[in-house]
Amino acid sequence: MDSIRVFFKRIKNRPTIYLVMLALTLAASLAEAYNPVIRKFGSFGYVFKHNYMKTLSGWVGKADAFFEAGTGAYFYIMIMLLCVFVLSVLVSIVFSGYTNVLMSAVSGKAKRRGEFKYGIKRNFLKITLYIFVTVILSVLFFFLIIYSVIPAVSMLMMFFDGNTSVIFTMLLLCVLTVAVMLLAIVFYGMYFSYILSSIAGLRKGCVRAGIKMTNTYCWYLLPKTALFLFLAALLRAVLFAIHYGHQSVLLSVIVLLITAVLRSFLYYIYIYFVFNTFIAMREDLYPDYYEEEIPPVQQQNRVQQAPRRNTVKANPEVLNGDNRPSEDEYDDSFEP
Repeated sequence: MDSIRVFFKRIKNRPTIYLVMLALTLAASLAEAYNPVIRKFGSFGYVFKHNYMKTLSGWVGKADAFFEAGTGAYFYIMIMLLCVFVLSVLVSIVFSGYTNVLMSAVSGKAKRRGEFKYGIKRNFLKITLYIFVTVILSVLFFFLIIYSVIPAVSMLMMFFDGNTSVIFTMLLLCVLTVAVMLLAIVFYGMYFSYILSSIAGLRKGCVRAGIKMTNTYCWYLLPKTALFLFLAALLRAVLFAIHYGHQSVLLSVIVLLITAVLRSFLYYIYIYFVFNTFIAMREDLYPDYYEEEIPPVQQQNRVQQAPRRNTVKANPEVLNGDNRPSEDEYDDSFEP
């Protein structure tokens, strides 16, 4: 209950950390719902109506025809990469400042002016590169996943065509394929989640730190990340079931708004969890981090001065019987 109370308290103290997430999610949901690819393929009616193997074969044929164009194909690839990079720059302007504000909020720091600008100044280039690489690798990972299930789909088709002798091979292959695919998706999400938090919370070695944290605490992080991915997939499955509400303009707008709110809250809870656990793991794996992050001015203040030497003066009032100072008393005060 205390963690939930702190969670909502931090939203209250910095409402922009949720509002920015809502704005980013709304923009992403808008681009997803109204692009021509989703309008054509984004429904279960289309998925189940077409043969999976023929669809993948058709994609391979189109890819072969595309690359046979030679120089023109590479020109289009460069244009697409340039568009992705420009998009990464635009998103990074907001997201680099946002991650710094979120890291300050999760760390329990008092709200200060200039947090957002400082985040842009510090992390803009790294967040831009992070978004660019994530988009490219996510596209490649998507095609890797959908083509990796071809053997299992082939066995399923053979079984449903009446070849019951392959039932045990089919079951074993399907179980292994689903298990490997799910683990790959979850670990992919964990790695990129903690690389992002490492960019916001560390000055160097962000990629290595994100991978190290994921590998060290994978069994603790895995069920939480799997739950997040399951809920995100469930929302997308609902959208596919109703074809994003494209039966009418009004319905599509209503679906868009509801989806944006639900997704933004889900994404915010997950990214808050990632940043919160990152701080705990940073304290465990990098205990000297705070000493390294002390600003130069504070470091100068922390330099300990050499302790002043205590001096002992001989007391001329204390004399021996012959009116001379005692032999074990001395004056090291360096006074004449």
